[in-house]
Amino acid sequence: CQTAMYHIIEALVRWMAPITSFTAQEIWETLPGERSEFVFTETWYEGFNNFTQSDTFNDALWHQVLSVKDAANQAMEQARKDGELGGS
Repeated sequence: CQTAMYHIIEALVRWMAPITSFTAQEIWETLPGERSEFVFTETWYEGFNNFTQSDTFNDALWHQVLSVKDAANQAMEQARKDGELGGS
């Protein structure tokens, strides 16, 4: 999760710099790691190019994930009705 957030903020701060320049610069200054002084002198983030499409994350996988999610939700709802589990 932290790795995904890192890639997202690296790209997002560059994308938002032309629109919300002061906010983007403040974010840029607080990001960890060595970087240039200004976000405005950076190029577009190329880190997403490291990710390749694979057959692992296909429609069948996401159907399976959603079916597991539905089953878990049903089990939690039953546990709530039985008083074994509180609210969300």
